[in-house]
Amino acid sequence: MDDFDNVIVSSGIEYGEWTQNAEKFLEERKFDNKKLAVFISSYYAGEEDLYDHAYENFLMKILNKYNHVKPVKIAAFGGRIPKKELPKIADQRLLGRIPEHQNDNRDWDKIEAWAHEVGKIFSED
Repeated sequence: MDDFDNVIVSSGIEYGEWTQNAEKFLEERKFDNKKLAVFISSYYAGEEDLYDHAYENFLMKILNKYNHVKPVKIAAFGGRIPKKELPKIADQRLLGRIPEHQNDNRDWDKIEAWAHEVGKIFSED
């Protein structure tokens, strides 16, 4: 990490939790003198009526848990659930609304806009 001034940490959400490696990375690293951006990818975050749930429970909950983590930019984006995983990881709030052919609600324009904003912040002195 000594070689980097800017760091982006992200996690997909599995069973309502950050992936183990991503959370461990946040827990074990110090980000002193670094610009840090954090985002999650969750199918919930891509659903308008479930976005606040994803933002509070999947993003803010982790950031509040690790108070040494002070990101300059955060985001919660929609996600993709592999079809074979749908019955195992999606609760009834999602299963009933996901058409057979639709299991990806990522908004690539939103993701790209956020990435450009992060790039500008990272390039500021």
